[in-house]
Amino acid sequence: MPIIDSRKLAQEGLLEAAKLAVLSLHKAPQITGRTEVKAVVVTGDAFKPLMGVMEEIEALGFEGMMKFPFMPLFLDYICYKTAIEEGWNPVAIILGADLTVSQSGWDCGACGFPSCAAFNKYARKHKSPGPLLGRGLGMGPSCAMKMLDLSIACDYVTATLHNLNVETRAQGTFAILAQGLEYIPGTSCCIVNPVGPIAELYWYSRKPLGGMIPIPASGEIPDMVYQMGLTFLRERHPDAWEALPALTHPWIKGHGKWWERSKEYVKIESDPQIEKDAEDLTKIFLQAIDKRKAEVKKLREEGNL
Repeated sequence: MPIIDSRKLAQEGLLEAAKLAVLSLHKAPQITGRTEVKAVVVTGDAFKPLMGVMEEIEALGFEGMMKFPFMPLFLDYICYKTAIEEGWNPVAIILGADLTVSQSGWDCGACGFPSCAAFNKYARKHKSPGPLLGRGLGMGPSCAMKMLDLSIACDYVTATLHNLNVETRAQGTFAILAQGLEYIPGTSCCIVNPVGPIAELYWYSRKPLGGMIPIPASGEIPDMVYQMGLTFLRERHPDAWEALPALTHPWIKGHGKWWERSKEYVKIESDPQIEKDAEDLTKIFLQAIDKRKAEVKKLREEGNL
């Protein structure tokens, strides 16, 4: 009997785990009993279009990446890229459903419309993407009960992989790419579940992100990392710097001895430069999706998807 490397066996086992997770997906209970949840498992060449889109964003350099409107998508891309460079062949389950038609007649109002009939009438004429990164990346409005069905199916996928001791995390990030590239035609909403890689808490510890910080010639890494991290967090999570929220107008913490300086307050105003940067990066992103969409279509036509 030959000696087989355990990591090779483990990599092969990821596809077996994906099969069991997909079985769980189609056995998942539903609230409505009327939601058709579809899924595909992608690996190898079928995964490359997803990475190709983000490679064009990465090519813009660190400054371009920092201006990308949806940062979590880029961060997950870095994690995938690092795992691939370390020898992992990505395996991902993409699941989705059309949530734009209500079939229950319950008139629950959770969608924001007074009745299912009102929801369906509006959705037939006004399906549109949300505000995140523009057109084609998920369509709404969505039936809240069908959204629960899709979420339950995702829960069953993640629970199965967890019970098999396989890394996963439900990703709305790469789901945006999967939706735009039309991996599952006829769906209005997608979720992506990576199967692996073979590492402890890979999608939670996110160790590859530590390598994103450029090292200065001075070697003063701690100070630079602190300043960059502070700027990044203050711009994206200002709530973490709020001081004494019980006040009617709380001031905001800064770096250093913020309590010894004049108080700083949040001011809400437009910023044309931020809007322009986001618009320019989104345009590049959507053009990259259009370019790679043909690759996904070809894979489907050749029976490889």
